[in-house]
Amino acid sequence: MPPEDPLKPRSSKPSRRKTKPVKKAHRIMARTHLSHARLMKIIDSYSRWMTVAEGAKASGVSHVTVGRIYNLIRKRLMDADIFESDQRYRNRRYDVDNEGEEGWFFEEEYRATLEKIVGRYRAIDPGNLALYEAEAVFRTTRPFDTPEDVKAYIMAALKAGPLNEKPEQIALWEAYMYEFQRRNIDKHIAMMRKVGFGSIVTDVLERHHERERNAK
Repeated sequence: MPPEDPLKPRSSKPSRRKTKPVKKAHRIMARTHLSHARLMKIIDSYSRWMTVAEGAKASGVSHVTVGRIYNLIRKRLMDADIFESDQRYRNRRYDVDNEGEEGWFFEEEYRATLEKIVGRYRAIDPGNLALYEAEAVFRTTRPFDTPEDVKAYIMAALKAGPLNEKPEQIALWEAYMYEFQRRNIDKHIAMMRKVGFGSIVTDVLERHHERERNAK
């Protein structure tokens, strides 16, 4: 067999080496130059109720961009019914129960929270005021929610699609039911057990699970 000519070009054959698929980062924003890490830093900043200036400093992103993303987060949480509008919140005051009493309404606390939020933002106008009001309602009525809770709500709502695109309605409903309401139930159960109603909670949960088993 004659020796191979070292100057002869080798035929190119397709490589049989398998390449691993590249994992796509969770799509927080579409059509953006920002990295996933920076976007997560902005979400973390908002979850801690940091101002736009504080969020910009923490993420290394401009004030304008952070403010825009903050508003997109507020809008998405409103779309998922995790944030509720000022009007919807006020309507509770006129919900009359069987005893003729008015529904709960934290007027003083709400106004103080709203002024605290609105007073720190210069980019508020009639077009986006409702977003700030919705945040004030949430922070007034849910002071027990931790930054981890708020972040979990945001990430669940993101399953409906990037913040700057139209969300998928089914996914918004799932975010509300399976993340927001689940955490609500867990908190109520923990509170009842803390004040000595653990046996009642266990009994109710067991009856619920039994009904589920019988329904199958």
